[in-house]
Amino acid sequence: MLYTVGMDDHQETKQHETVNESSGDVSTEEKDFAAVGYIPPVSLYLFFKKRDSAFVRFHNKQALVLLACGIATWMLPLGKLLTLIVFIGSCFGFVAAVQGQWKDVPFAGPVSRGDWKGVRTTWNLCVHVVRTYLSDMRHRRRTRRHPPVSSGSNAS
Repeated sequence: MLYTVGMDDHQETKQHETVNESSGDVSTEEKDFAAVGYIPPVSLYLFFKKRDSAFVRFHNKQALVLLACGIATWMLPLGKLLTLIVFIGSCFGFVAAVQGQWKDVPFAGPVSRGDWKGVRTTWNLCVHVVRTYLSDMRHRRRTRRHPPVSSGSNAS
């Protein structure tokens, strides 16, 4: 994936750091460390001990963002629901790591790289999905309360 960064009078094209999606150069050990990194206490340990592998580092940064989100959600009124969402994100990252894929976990991936435009895009997508769902639910409630009136007469 290529993106451009505006620089004064010229454009500089940079290669995104997660482009290397070939799983052939990722060892089984790296896959295992990356996957285990999605377990909260292990992610902190791996952050300091496994700095030599870019693949483990990529997944570990996402795991740390998920850990921070998980801790923050405990304090909120909808904490259980949000913690479930964080857990699902961790499962998504775990599976990607086991398969040797350089996949972003939604929201956590862009945050781990400091890509705030990606975070905004993910947020807008989530808001769109929720709005669509709520609109659909309102429509269903209205049609249940007021069933359509048939235009024909049922004369016996």
